[in-house]
Amino acid sequence: MELRQLYFDNPVMRKGLNLTVRNGQKWHSHNGETVALVDGFTGDIVETVTINTVVMTFEEIPEWVLQFEHDPDSQNPDGLFYTMRGIYGDTFNVDSVVTLVFFWI
Repeated sequence: MELRQLYFDNPVMRKGLNLTVRNGQKWHSHNGETVALVDGFTGDIVETVTINTVVMTFEEIPEWVLQFEHDPDSQNPDGLFYTMRGIYGDTFNVDSVVTLVFFWI
């Protein structure tokens, strides 16, 4: 069985608990699944992990949770918002529904 693939533009991961924030609720339907973390540029599998997810709006994300964000540039609300806008475009805003995807490395 082939694993579902979760792509990263910046596949920098930290040892321990990691977080990636995704627009919409797609990844929430895969809560508890094992997935492959994939470098979006090379297509290489970085890690294989089990994910746990939570859904909320962007503005509801508690700031303390961002310490687990895998991308150092997104470990504060402004940095994460800038990154999300860069990936998802101008339609992304603070009221957008997002899925917080947690995983351990």
